[in-house]
Amino acid sequence: MDTVLITGVSGLLGTALAKTFSESGYQVIGQYHRNRPEKRPNCHWIYADFSSHEALDQFIRQSHDSLASCAVLVHNYGPISYQAATDLSHWEIEADYFGNVIVPFRINRQLLNQKPLLLKSVVHIGFELAGQFRAVQNVLSYLMAKNALLQYTLSMDASYPDIRFNIISFPSLIGAEFPSKKGGQIPPAIVASEILKLAESRSGGEHRMRRTLIPPRHGL
Repeated sequence: MDTVLITGVSGLLGTALAKTFSESGYQVIGQYHRNRPEKRPNCHWIYADFSSHEALDQFIRQSHDSLASCAVLVHNYGPISYQAATDLSHWEIEADYFGNVIVPFRINRQLLNQKPLLLKSVVHIGFELAGQFRAVQNVLSYLMAKNALLQYTLSMDASYPDIRFNIISFPSLIGAEFPSKKGGQIPPAIVASEILKLAESRSGGEHRMRRTLIPPRHGL
């Protein structure tokens, strides 16, 4: 039974990911911060605050044995600042960059340094506007961070041919506070299923969920 580490496990997508992976035969280690998830078979929850280097250091130290067993990482955690571009503070930019880039960078490095190396696959959660040339206003710092994560993921995939590094972008989820920029929302279970496929695929890279991937019954 392979072990998967899922960060941000208590949110809409995190809950669906834990259910999908556990029901597919994985042992799930789930990181949460504010809301402890309900008990689920084959799932172990770890409280961790990813808002600072010190808190991240503590998580890595305390979870060393759990991280050593991970074959899959799904980095779902990622703060987002909704602030007009003209009103952004450097604190908000730093927070978005830290949570969306530095945290997965540090966790990946820890997993890659494990002996023996068990890591097979990494899936980062992107953003539907990442990689595009367009102006944005209310999510500028988040988009900046996700663009950096996109480049980091592609570079890691090229650097580690035996490990699959993927990043997946999709419209917003049903139940999310903010709608998709392109219209339509996707059920979390559908996204979780696609992420499971990526984790078990033989290739890495960038993946975007098009409407053709969404069953017609969802009406998107």
